[in-house]
Amino acid sequence: MDAPPVPVRHILAVCRTCHRYAARGADEPTPGERLADRLEALIAGTGLAERLTLRRVECLSGCRYPCNVSLSAFGKTRLRFNGVGLEQAEPLVLLARRYLDSTRGEVGGDAGPLGLEARIASAVPPPAATN
Repeated sequence: MDAPPVPVRHILAVCRTCHRYAARGADEPTPGERLADRLEALIAGTGLAERLTLRRVECLSGCRYPCNVSLSAFGKTRLRFNGVGLEQAEPLVLLARRYLDSTRGEVGGDAGPLGLEARIASAVPPPAATN
């Protein structure tokens, strides 16, 4: 008997150190932490929470254009966004839902209407299948 398919786990990574050079108090969270908190609140209690893991990471290599966020999953194109602020949190969650429902992670023109198209810093396709 075949085992049931394992659902693909999707990762929404948020750079918690962005913007590390922003002026803030010693106990004040970084803009990246505030963005992660907002995204976490938007995802919690939705159907997305079962398929999407929010990870706070140390760096997504976009320090010139903070805050940085990426969407990734095995077998899908990895999308990285930069210059993301709290005002893009809700559109990013909507795009994440489309990403989860896509076959290979291509969201194409779907990012434009959400105001995220200009924030796509990279789209790295999954490795090609080898024989």
